[in-house]
Amino acid sequence: MIKDTKINELFGIPIRTIQDMKNADKDNWRLKVYTFLKNQDEEALKDFLSKINSHEKNQNS
Repeated sequence: MIKDTKINELFGIPIRTIQDMKNADKDNWRLKVYTFLKNQDEEALKDFLSKINSHEKNQNS
């Protein structure tokens, strides 16, 4: 399980926004996104972000 501060660091989501996501109603998409991110492995998220950044660089070339 990844820490909220690491979600902030990796994705640039403000801590206040993360807190709002965490406290959203159970059917709210924000809580679902928060829960999804929270349950990911840190290395898997880093790999995912690396692939996205690589893809974006290739698109802009």
